Amino acid sequence: MFILQGAPSLQELCIKVWDHLCEMTVNEQERIKYGLSNEKKDAHILWRAPASDFKHRNLSVLRVFGFHGRRRL
Repeated sequence: MFILQGAPSLQELCIKVWDHLCEMTVNEQERIKYGLSNEKKDAHILWRAPASDFKHRNLSVLRVFGFHGRRRL
């Protein structure tokens, strides 16, 4: 929803969503190598719910693609 609020002139939105199995990178050197944040402020991002009367009048197409990953044993 925050994308729509930030782009009121947007007419088409395509989103690709996926669930992947990954491990948390805690090694400081790897975090630097991959550009991952070590800042406390980035650890727990809280999103505020949009106003209940929010309307996006220009959006005419919304496409959501995705898949669900699973680990095979």
